[in-house]
Amino acid sequence: MKDVYITGSNIVSPLGMTTQENYSKVKKGVSGIDQIDDRHYYPSAFYGSLITDNQFLVQEHSRLESMFIHSIQTAIDENTEPIDKENCLLILSTTKGNIDLLDEGDEIHKDVFLGTLSEKINAHFGFKKNPMMVSNACISGVMAINMAARYIETGKYSQVIVSGGDIITEFVVSGFSSLMALSAGHCRPYDKERDGINIGEACATIIMSGANTNSSVKVLAGFTSNDANHISGPSRTGDGLYNSISKSLEDHKISTREIDFINAHGTATAFNDDMESKAFKLAELDHTPVNSFKSYFGHTLGAAGVIESIISVESMKDNCLIKSLGFKQNGTTFDLNVIGENCNKNVTTVLKTASGFGGCNAAVIFQKDE
Repeated sequence: MKDVYITGSNIVSPLGMTTQENYSKVKKGVSGIDQIDDRHYYPSAFYGSLITDNQFLVQEHSRLESMFIHSIQTAIDENTEPIDKENCLLILSTTKGNIDLLDEGDEIHKDVFLGTLSEKINAHFGFKKNPMMVSNACISGVMAINMAARYIETGKYSQVIVSGGDIITEFVVSGFSSLMALSAGHCRPYDKERDGINIGEACATIIMSGANTNSSVKVLAGFTSNDANHISGPSRTGDGLYNSISKSLEDHKISTREIDFINAHGTATAFNDDMESKAFKLAELDHTPVNSFKSYFGHTLGAAGVIESIISVESMKDNCLIKSLGFKQNGTTFDLNVIGENCNKNVTTVLKTASGFGGCNAAVIFQKDE
């Protein structure tokens, strides 16, 4: 089995157009979340993370397509090795894709279909392999990273580009509003006073390779599970997420003591955060430092797993534990070691988790190549 390395990345979000811009803002405690009062997105004001700098727009492409193109191209430009377009696989992750195109009339726009979206992006870059699309609720990004790592481990591909993206639309906001899941202000993951999520939009890209070209970080592919509890409600016991975590650690012979911090899903809803506390307790990780980046970027759906993985990797390279913004007091069934302030720590191994509608859960591990 080949080792898998991260050789390039990019983040497009309200905090910036590059990985370093975004990491720098996060480290300083800057959030992209603000009140959005625009009927184009929703009839009433709500809190979310909206990209207002539209420099990435590409003629004859939708807003989301433009975000994908900009993010992928920037990652390629900064990659440590040339991209072999004959053999490189492109995997996209999204939950809603070009859902905004449904507003253009009664006839369904062909670009709404996720397969068409992936084919358009693939054709733009001239990749010869057929692209893949992952759309499995909010674990889509982590699931795509795991798929890419497995392909490289087994030698099927030498390079894989994973790019996740979603945008804010009335469709998405109204859906979460109908579930009474939106926060009245800035979201506060794991906090006793948490009251829901903030929707965000972003696009993030990770380039992975079987060749170590000055890369310092390896991807250890993890596992996906499904607790089959409810179409939207998470497990009441945390067993699904626990299974993903335990199998990932076992597969790579990593003990819980070796995990330096967990970047969790942390949506700031009552049920999700509580479920995670139960899963981490089962995994004997409840004392491990944990954070959520949802209070910086909002919940970016199909981009979440990718953007949060990149920030986690940058945090690991920087040997810095990033605070979970908005957290003040534990409010879950089992108390977690939520990072309340930035602090320096030698970090070599990071666990990233994600959970989503339909009972899906996923985990992936990042480790310094030392």
